[in-house]
Amino acid sequence: MDWLFNLVTTVMALSFCQGQHEDSCSVFSKDQYVEVGSSTEVLCQTTCVNGRIFWTINNKAVSDSLSETINSTHAVLPLRNFSLHRATVNCHSRDTRHILGGATIWMYSKPRSISCVLHYEEGTGIGVPQLLTCTWEHLVYSSLKVNYTVLYSSESNNILVEICNSSVTNCTVKGFYSLKNIQLLVGEDFNITVRAKTAAWEAYSDSQELHPFHILKINPPQFEVAAFSDHLLVTWNRTRTTVKHHCQVRYRKVSSVGDAAPEHRYNKTLHSERMVKIRIDEALDSCTSYRVSVCWALDEAPWSAWSREKTVLTKLNRNHIRLRLWRKVKQVENKDQRTVSAMWTDVPSTCRGTFTHTIKQSTVKNDSMEADNSSTACSNNSTCDVSVSRGAHWLTLSVFHDQLLLTEDSVYVPAAEENLPQVTQIQSVTLDGIILVSWRAPNPPVGRYMIDWTHDGNQYNWKESADTNATLSDLVDRKPYNITVTPLFDNKTGLGTQALQVCSRVGEPGSVSINNVQAEDTSAFISWSTKAQDPCSGEVVTYTVFYEAREGLRLNVTVNHTQQEINLRSLSPSTQYSIHVVSTALTGMSRSTERVFKTKTDPNLFTKVAVCGCVFLFVAFLILGGAFLRRNFQKKPVPNPGLSSVALWPSLSHRNGLYLIQPFANPTESAFDKVHTEGPPKPPTLSLDSLPCDDAACDQGEKDAHSAITKHESSSDSAGVEHLCSAEESQAFLSAESSPVSPYRSQTSADSKSGEHMEQQEKTGLTTVYVTLDMFENVQQR
Repeated sequence: MDWLFNLVTTVMALSFCQGQHEDSCSVFSKDQYVEVGSSTEVLCQTTCVNGRIFWTINNKAVSDSLSETINSTHAVLPLRNFSLHRATVNCHSRDTRHILGGATIWMYSKPRSISCVLHYEEGTGIGVPQLLTCTWEHLVYSSLKVNYTVLYSSESNNILVEICNSSVTNCTVKGFYSLKNIQLLVGEDFNITVRAKTAAWEAYSDSQELHPFHILKINPPQFEVAAFSDHLLVTWNRTRTTVKHHCQVRYRKVSSVGDAAPEHRYNKTLHSERMVKIRIDEALDSCTSYRVSVCWALDEAPWSAWSREKTVLTKLNRNHIRLRLWRKVKQVENKDQRTVSAMWTDVPSTCRGTFTHTIKQSTVKNDSMEADNSSTACSNNSTCDVSVSRGAHWLTLSVFHDQLLLTEDSVYVPAAEENLPQVTQIQSVTLDGIILVSWRAPNPPVGRYMIDWTHDGNQYNWKESADTNATLSDLVDRKPYNITVTPLFDNKTGLGTQALQVCSRVGEPGSVSINNVQAEDTSAFISWSTKAQDPCSGEVVTYTVFYEAREGLRLNVTVNHTQQEINLRSLSPSTQYSIHVVSTALTGMSRSTERVFKTKTDPNLFTKVAVCGCVFLFVAFLILGGAFLRRNFQKKPVPNPGLSSVALWPSLSHRNGLYLIQPFANPTESAFDKVHTEGPPKPPTLSLDSLPCDDAACDQGEKDAHSAITKHESSSDSAGVEHLCSAEESQAFLSAESSPVSPYRSQTSADSKSGEHMEQQEKTGLTTVYVTLDMFENVQQR
């Protein structure tokens, strides 16, 4: 086997490098192209995993039984009868499940179903054919570009010779029997083979043996066609009378709506006759156009193309003319005369010749018929009005073609007072452009009924029915129809019963228009009306009013068909709105033109503005007043410590009657608040002259102050006077002028008697306060 030989060769080639790459693993034959149905294999080197591997094809695990181990270093996966379009084969480590290597395999096929045709160029059909066209099938499963070559061989030339190249699945050889590289004998069988080749693979089709006369496609014949009243005659001449031919004639009626009419075919086999005559007399109508074409073929050879169509008009066939005569009794003009409108199916207008129509009257008296001498010549080819009496009559229509009687038909007209049966419970329904009519049979029942219908009272259509229902089609769109059903007897007719008028199709509702718009500040009154465009407009079910402001949401309100006005509320004052009305029916919708209106200004706007203005002014007044008060408060003077001094005040028991200024009460603070300057203060020299006093209290104050100072100096080395102040604090507060860094100045008076006052304060406790100059000025004034 080829794949086994390749496998052994690959293993031998790799065995040389095995010693140098014992720890490496790989897969060989990585990219392969395999023909459909053939076999191949994939080899995996397993030295790095000690042979513990498994295979996957397109990520699906393969059974271990399909894998074969060659030796301890290699494993092979045979792929027999390969049929996958594309396969990815991977070799995995069983321990780590990592991919050791992989290969991609593409499938390719060989060309098949070869078909060749010998044919002539258009316009020629005699002699040796010079064109050979071959087609074939080929399934391509990859994106590789495929080039095809058509190869020729025969018994006289066994070598494959290239005669045509192509990149698609067909190829035409020009001058086939004139090729210089091969010797072709006319009538000799030959073989055709197709080769498909890419950059990766090459495939040959099976050889196809061909017989020239079995693949010869002749051109269609040049024929003539003649039309008669009852048949068509197709003729042409043959150039080959020694070969059997098969021919077909195709004919179809020319339809007024296109080529939708069914086609008919006539087959015939030709032997040795030189003139071909084919007569067609089936399914032909009088005075009707037909299109005719022909094709033929040699025995066991392909059919030729269809010839170009020829159009012919058949002649009038008397046997095909069937008048369908009917009548409609119109309103009574006077007491003695009636008008009857006779109608019939006319002879096709395509018929050539002169046609005339005549109606004769026959009066029925005592169940016998008396012919009248009067006759009416009808100028119209489909209807004619005749005046008759109130009695029963027979009307006979005679049609002449070139002054020869062509056909006749009669119809019965009952008397005005004749009591005849008629149908009841007649109903009509419109459905998808057709009208369904049903009724109840009279008593006694009859076997046939005549249904006639018209949309304008002039053009009638009619048909017979054996059932108590009928379907009316080919109607004029959106037109109201009057339908009448009349029972038929053997020789007479009953009375007609007319159904309610019904439309062939109900359309959209009539046009809707807005009549009036009355706008207020927050509301608007809207009214509208509808006008039917035609009698078959749809009945309105609902009205929907759409309105929207500029740059606003579109709103809508829906009302039923009985309401044609509405009051829109919750509108914005002084706002422009656009509005339109949509009427909805079961068969469609109709929309009015858009209308624009503007709501009025709010009448309470001045009051609202005045109230809002007052509120605004009040709020502004509060804001400005608060700001003014805050500003004045911030402008109040703050005492400058540099302009203040320290004074000692007696206790509350000694203040009454002595001082006008009440001391500050702050029991949580010490007797003297600490005031720190830039540097440590120097001990000042405190003199009695620096303490202020006034009038009689001065002497006593000096004594008290002198006593306090003396006592303070005597205890400076110890902890100082208990609960009064430290040495540094007392010096800082009492030496305003002697210390350059102190913010306070001394208070002196020559008349002060601070000694006695200080002694009293020592007993009762001292309080430190900040004093401004204007405070003392007020005291002196008092």
